[in-house]
Amino acid sequence: MNVALVGQRIDRVRDLAGFKISHRVPVEVNDFSEAFVARIAADQLDADLNEIYDKLRTQFRFRRAELNVEKLVEGRGSIATPYFEYSVVVSLNPTDPSQVIWHRQVAEIRESNQILAEPFAAVFGSLFNTVELALPQAVDLEAFIDRVEEFESEQLTLSYDRDATWCRLSLAGIAGEMEVTAQTLSLVQRNPKSPGLLLRSFLDFQTALIETYDVEMIAFNG
Repeated sequence: MNVALVGQRIDRVRDLAGFKISHRVPVEVNDFSEAFVARIAADQLDADLNEIYDKLRTQFRFRRAELNVEKLVEGRGSIATPYFEYSVVVSLNPTDPSQVIWHRQVAEIRESNQILAEPFAAVFGSLFNTVELALPQAVDLEAFIDRVEEFESEQLTLSYDRDATWCRLSLAGIAGEMEVTAQTLSLVQRNPKSPGLLLRSFLDFQTALIETYDVEMIAFNG
């Protein structure tokens, strides 16, 4: 299973460092507007990578050869470490092309204990608000939703779309909302938290569903 820590921030296109008075704010999302945003955000994205790179060297004491920085390509950049990979992407908001979404993520985690260590918290602080688990097999969402609805508990809130392509759950006493799709399981919290607190909420949520409601979070098809 592949766990990732994710954080997103929305900014206005006109607030990007490279935006000039002569520029026009995009009115639609296409290859041209995405390339434009990647170009005017390049310096900020580069600064982000430099900042994280310096913090990684200082906090983890990584050597130069242990950090592999991928060059900026179309609004993307990444830093591979011996323990995990950090990536940052800037792209237009698909629902509002006057905005950009900064997507930062730590994935490809090879040493899970390092995510809970003090150096990791010192590098990333409260940057992330989502724990995302990529599932190895598709979830039978209809069966999962039916199982949850059997309990009719006031402590458990469930929402989903008509076609059962996603569902969201919240539990009294546990911060955040669990979102389940056919391929992913994510805990999303409104406010960014430290990695340790975020992962703890993720585990507490799963434990409560299994122990209190006898609901397995992963119900595979077939």
